[in-house]
Amino acid sequence: MTGYTQVWTAIDFEADGKQGDWLRVPHSTDLSGYGVIPIPIVCIKNGEGPTALFVGGSHGDEYEG
Repeated sequence: MTGYTQVWTAIDFEADGKQGDWLRVPHSTDLSGYGVIPIPIVCIKNGEGPTALFVGGSHGDEYEG
């Protein structure tokens, strides 16, 4: 079952190989009529098998350690 979402990407999650693109999250403010927040994403697939998810990020409003 597929649900509805406004987040989109050009990545084909069913295709083998390595692909990189952005998740585009719709965002609208008073400063611009319409825009997106880009979130980088890489998909690496080589047939069927176990799945792993790696998530990384940083806090943009904090000083480096």
